[in-house]
Amino acid sequence: MKTTARRLVRLVVGLVLIAVGLVLSLPGVPGPGLLVAAMGFSMLLSVSPRLRRGWVSFTRRHPRWFGWLRRWRVRLRRRRRQRNSDGPVEGAA
Repeated sequence: MKTTARRLVRLVVGLVLIAVGLVLSLPGVPGPGLLVAAMGFSMLLSVSPRLRRGWVSFTRRHPRWFGWLRRWRVRLRRRRRQRNSDGPVEGAA
């Protein structure tokens, strides 16, 4: 029950962020509209497996547009693995 409620809250917040972002992106309305809409979209991607599959297939179909994002994520993953595989830090209890 708890996870369903969290998922529903994330879904609603994501949709609200997308709507607010689209309003803020209109000419004459000040604010970071596209950034807010992107935050809402990423929130929806964490909730909906169907949207995630669609996003993955879209990014694979258009590697020229999203290649930089994939390379950036691979670099981050490698850094995390290196940091975690270095072992315990000296002086740590």
